[in-house]
Amino acid sequence: MLISPINPSDIQRIKGEYPHLAENKDFVTVSDLNDQETHIKSGVIVGFEGVGKVKQIGNFASSAINGNIEIGDWVIPMSTDSYGTWSTHIIADPKNLVLIKDKTSITPEHLCSLKINAATAYRMLKDIVSLNEGDYIIQNGANSGAGKYLIQLARQWGYRTINVIRDREGSDLVARDLYELGADIVFKDSEIESPKIKSLMSSLNNPIRMIISCVSGKYGTQLINYLPDGGVHVSYGDMTHDTLNIKPLEMVFRGITFVGYWLMKFYGENPPSVWLETWNDIIDMMRLGKLKMQPVEKIPWYSISDNVEHLNSAEKIQNDVNNAITSSNKSAFSFTSKF
Repeated sequence: MLISPINPSDIQRIKGEYPHLAENKDFVTVSDLNDQETHIKSGVIVGFEGVGKVKQIGNFASSAINGNIEIGDWVIPMSTDSYGTWSTHIIADPKNLVLIKDKTSITPEHLCSLKINAATAYRMLKDIVSLNEGDYIIQNGANSGAGKYLIQLARQWGYRTINVIRDREGSDLVARDLYELGADIVFKDSEIESPKIKSLMSSLNNPIRMIISCVSGKYGTQLINYLPDGGVHVSYGDMTHDTLNIKPLEMVFRGITFVGYWLMKFYGENPPSVWLETWNDIIDMMRLGKLKMQPVEKIPWYSISDNVEHLNSAEKIQNDVNNAITSSNKSAFSFTSKF
């Protein structure tokens, strides 16, 4: 593997909260690379997405999902289950790999969030509500990976975004970054019910068609008041593990629809040709500079001594994971210094 992001869904799997449980496997382990004594540990390797580089091909290997594999190809594993992408090396069935043959103007960092974050934003704008040019979308968690891609895609397609961010230190800088990506309106969650925001929302010249939410609780519930009759509320994550308080009368008399969105269902219900249309469109926009990749803080699994890479200790990697979980920035494991 070259690089693998640390996503909220990975943390949910570590905590045993992810709804789709992988089957435990037995792994042969050693205490360190020089240890001859082996141990058997049962569990799963975490990591839902990432980018790898083909180092070796078996004599009887089949084709990949979208073509014939060659040494040096970049690949994105589709089904991770028990053997995830938080790995220095993976022995993979080619039928589970998507090839990236054309590396023009892209890097593994561009592609490492393609399968989940970028594709989630893309498909939510395409699959749920038939939007018209000028329509507004409200999203919370706007500073997330999916949120940043959604802002840029909406701008490309003529939609307008209202973006809610957390009220914490540095929020002004976060807002500035989102405006630079193409956000139309940005405000803090503590301001949702302020007179200023109420006045702003009542003065919009086009309808708010959809709320896209990964944050429930108090602030997620408050946003529902800004949906007009017939609006759609979409939940695609649960960052806070709080309750979304839905009043039946919102559905009965105002006709508001509440739906969930899980990208894995899109992958399961559509052939690879449909996935690849989405991926190729996203990659083309990245190549043309129309879609900025999500900035990534790389966490190396190696250290360099005397120009030689050495795998870091399990304790250091675990500490890095714990720091990444609490970080406000996107983090990803980097498994080599040579892309």
